[in-house]
Amino acid sequence: MRPVLTVLVSFVLAAWMVLPVYASEDDIEYRQNVYKALGGHTSASAAIIQNEVSQPDHLLVHARNIAQIADLLPDLFPEGSGDGDTDALAGIWEQPDAFGERLSAFQEAAAGFYEAAGAGNRGATAQAFMSMAQTCRGCHDDFRD
Repeated sequence: MRPVLTVLVSFVLAAWMVLPVYASEDDIEYRQNVYKALGGHTSASAAIIQNEVSQPDHLLVHARNIAQIADLLPDLFPEGSGDGDTDALAGIWEQPDAFGERLSAFQEAAAGFYEAAGAGNRGATAQAFMSMAQTCRGCHDDFRD
């Protein structure tokens, strides 16, 4: 009976040690999918603002989704999700306050873009979009490979 118990305990411990690796890979894949969605809404918004497409009524939907996704971003970087196939740089976890400030700036800019889109002023909406896009670039410069 003792050898069976030893094998069982060894198996459980081995599985427990491997689980965080799989969770981290899942976290990375989830984060990448959320960012792809964010990128899609951002690209679609840019196309509308630049009059490249004929669906101006869709802008508010994209702006709302960007603002909602922005609120999810702080949850997408759990400890241990920087290892693996990711463009996220270690600075995210090494400088959490600086990264948090960048995320907050993006959230605020995304909310401003949504508000401007809702007001219907094309000029103000375009300006709010550009401000939001600059917060994206600022974060990518320091925290994304």
